[in-house]
Order: sequence, then structure tokens, then C-alpha cells
Amino acid sequence: MNAVSDAASRLFASEFGELSAVVLKRLELEWRYHQRQDLAKEDRQLLQYALEFGRLLKVVYRHRLFSVLHEESRWYAGVFAARGSSHDAFGMVLDSWIIAIQGVIKPPECNESEEASDSPRSSPC
Repeated sequence: MNAVSDAASRLFASEFGELSAVVLKRLELEWRYHQRQDLAKEDRQLLQYALEFGRLLKVVYRHRLFSVLHEESRWYAGVFAARGSSHDAFGMVLDSWIIAIQGVIKPPECNESEEASDSPRSSPC
């Protein structure tokens, strides 16, 4: 797992409000326009978990706690699975953060944030 530079970590933290807004908007649009019944019961909980995951990313990047990210990701996936949403809901949270990072933070910092989370996406920002 690659490290995130201090500059990228500070940029992520300074843009956190805008990043969070993009994440929340994407999730709201996903269940509104795709009429996902499996997500309808999650609604506000999904938004809260998405924000908490973003806060986790901020701490992970700042303190370089990348091993914690894998453990916490498994926990989030387990929570959604226990609620009947399987890994898809958590995948949407991850995708939403990736999209937000790519849309708000410019290269090279967005590349660092994306690579640090071991994202399956390989496209540049």
C-alpha cells in the first residue's frame, strides 16, 4: 500500500466538506433514480456510515494507519451484510468516495489518495 503525502492528506482534510457533499449526493441519487429497495431501508444510516467512513479516511491518511483501513472496511461490509445489503452497499460507499476524490482533488494528490486505499480503479483523476 502506498503512502499518502502530507500535502495530499492536508488537501483531503481541507476539502472534506465538499468531498462529503459529493458522496452524499451520489448516494441519494443512486437510491432515488435506481429505485434500490435494498437501500431504501438503509437510507439515512447509509449516509451516516458514508460520512463516518470518510472521517476514517481522514484519520488514516493523516496518521498513515493503512492497515486499519482494511480491518475497518471488513467491519463496514459486515455491518451492511448483517442488515441484508451484502457488500454492494459498502461498495457504493467506496465508489462514492473514489468519485468524490477524483472530482474534487486534482492530480497528483488525488492519485495518492486513490492508490492508498487500494482502489480497483486505475483511471487517472
